[in-house]
Amino acid sequence: MNPFLRVVLSLPPHLKLILLLITAFLSVPILSSLLYILVRVYGLRLRATNERRRRIALATIGIVDLEVVKKTRIVGFFHPYCNAGGGGERVLWTAVACLQREEPDLICVVYTGDLTAEDEDAPTTGAGHKARLERVTKDSMISKVKVRFGIALEPKTLIFVRLGSRHLVEDSTWPRFTLLGQSLGSVILAWQGLGTGGLIPDIWIDTMGYAFTYPLIRHLGRIPVGSYTHYPTISTDMLRRVSERKQGHTNTSFVASSAVLTNLKLLYYVIFAELYSICLRQSTVLMVNSTWTKNHIDHLLKPFGYRDDVEPELPPNDSVVASTTSTGTDATTKIRTRTVPSTTTTMSTSVPFPKRFRTSRIVYPPCDTISLSSLPLEPREPHMILSLAQFRPEKDHPVQLETLSHLFQLDPCLRSTIKLIMAGSVRHTSDQERVETLRDLAKKLGAERNVEFVVNASYDVLKRDYLAKAGMGLHTMVDEHFGITVVEFMAAGLIPLVHASAGPLLDIVTASPTGQPTGFHAKSAQEFASQLFKILSMKEEERKEMRKRAREAAGKFGVDKFEEDWLVGWNELKGIASEVRGFF
Repeated sequence: MNPFLRVVLSLPPHLKLILLLITAFLSVPILSSLLYILVRVYGLRLRATNERRRRIALATIGIVDLEVVKKTRIVGFFHPYCNAGGGGERVLWTAVACLQREEPDLICVVYTGDLTAEDEDAPTTGAGHKARLERVTKDSMISKVKVRFGIALEPKTLIFVRLGSRHLVEDSTWPRFTLLGQSLGSVILAWQGLGTGGLIPDIWIDTMGYAFTYPLIRHLGRIPVGSYTHYPTISTDMLRRVSERKQGHTNTSFVASSAVLTNLKLLYYVIFAELYSICLRQSTVLMVNSTWTKNHIDHLLKPFGYRDDVEPELPPNDSVVASTTSTGTDATTKIRTRTVPSTTTTMSTSVPFPKRFRTSRIVYPPCDTISLSSLPLEPREPHMILSLAQFRPEKDHPVQLETLSHLFQLDPCLRSTIKLIMAGSVRHTSDQERVETLRDLAKKLGAERNVEFVVNASYDVLKRDYLAKAGMGLHTMVDEHFGITVVEFMAAGLIPLVHASAGPLLDIVTASPTGQPTGFHAKSAQEFASQLFKILSMKEEERKEMRKRAREAAGKFGVDKFEEDWLVGWNELKGIASEVRGFF
C-alpha cells in the first residue's frame, strides 16, 4: 500500500474528516481554474473555425465573395420555438422585420429547433391522432409568419440554424428539477448553435429568456449579448407559493402537502435563483416586456444581500379604483391607474434603488392595434367568449372550463346561449394531447356543447371569425408576464376579463384617464364566473362605452412604439459590437 495512503487511513476519524474538507476546499479553485482554461482553449478553437462556418451559412443565401463575407454583419436570434405562433414569436419576427428594413445589408440568423432536417420525416401528433404535422422549412416558416402575424420577411437576408436537441428545453424531458434541467438544456442548445452546423454571429440576442446561455456566449463567442425577457425563469412569487404550500402549475400537491419536501424545494429555488441572477448579469443589454417582469428581473439583478421582497401587485405609482357597473361595485374588480414608465430611459437612470445596480428597460411587445381597431364595435355577439392562448399548461385553460360550470350554476338559462371559443396554437404532441384532455374535461363538466376548439388557425381567420364578433375576451393565466392577447382583445373591441396579476393587471387592463374601468379582473374560477355574469348583466350601452375605453387604452402598445424602443437597445448593442469588430 502507498505509504501516504497508509498514513491517511491510520488517522483518527475526526482528522480524516478535516483532511477531506481541506482537500475539497482546495479542489474547488483548482477544478474551476481547469474548467476556465478548457473553456478558453475551446473558445479559441471555436472562433478560429468560425470564418469557415460563416462562409457556409452565407453561401445558402447567395453570398460567396470572400471580401463580402468578411464584411458581412450578422445578428443571431436565439429562439428555439420560432414557429410556435405565440406572442413571443410576434416579438421575434417584428424585431427581425424591423432590422431588415432599417439595415438591409444586415444578415439575421435565427437559431431554432423547428426546422425539419433534410433526412428526417415530418413528425406526427402522436398515437391515436390522425393529424400529421407538415415538414418545417425556411419557406414554410416565412409563409406562416405572414399568415399568422401579417409580417413580411426578406428571405435573402434570413438564415435558419437548426438546433437538433430542442427536446432538452421541453418540460416533458425533465419531470423533476424542471427549471434546472431546461436551463442546462438551453446551454447545450446554444453550444450547438455556435458549433458545428452553426456559427458565431457578431451580436447574440436571446428572445426567449434563456439566461443560462449568456455566460457561454460571452466566454465562447466574445460577443455582446442582448436579451428580451418575457418572463423570469424564477420569481419571488414562485418562492412565496412554495413557502405558503399552495398547489399550482409549478408546485404539485405532492410537494405542497409535505413540509420536508417544501423546505427542500425552497432551498433548491433559492440556489437556482442565485445562479439565474449571476447569468442575467452577463447580458449586455437587457429588455423586458412589462412592469411585473421588470420588478422581478431588477430584483434578481441586485446582489443577494441587497434584495428586498418584490410586491409586483403594488408598484410605486399605482392607485386602486373600484370598477362600478350597473350591478354595483365588487371587491374583485380592481382597476389600476398608473403612470406608464418610460421605455427609453437608460439603465442608469430608471432605477428606484442605488445606481450601482443594473436595471432592465421596458419595451412593450408589438401588438396589432391598428388593424384590430378597424373592426366594428357593433354588432357583437354578447354571449360569445373568446380565449386566445397557446395550449401550454401555464395558460390554465382548465380554469376557463370550470368558470363555465360555475356560470351555469349562477344562471342555468345561460347554458343555451353561451359559447366559449378556445383558440390557440399547438407546438408538438404534448400540446395536442393537452387539447384532447381539455375536450374530455369539457365533456365531464357537461359543457362540451358550449365549447369550440380552434387549433392553429390563421391570424386572418381569428380576426374575421372571432375577434370581430366576440363580446368578451377571457385570459386566465396566473402571472402572465405581459399579455399580447389581452391587448388584442381590447383593440378589437372585446371586454377583457383577465387574471388579477402581473401584466394584465399592472400594464394593460388599467383605468382610463378619467378613472373609468377598461375591463375586469378575477382570481378564481368562481370569481371569473361572477365577473362574466356581471358583464352579461350590463346594459348594451355600458358595454359599448367600455369597449371604446378598452380600445383607446390598447393604442399605446402598437408596433411603431415597439420598433422605436427596440432600436434604442439595438443601437446600444451595435455600438458595443463596433468596438469589437471595428466596422459594425
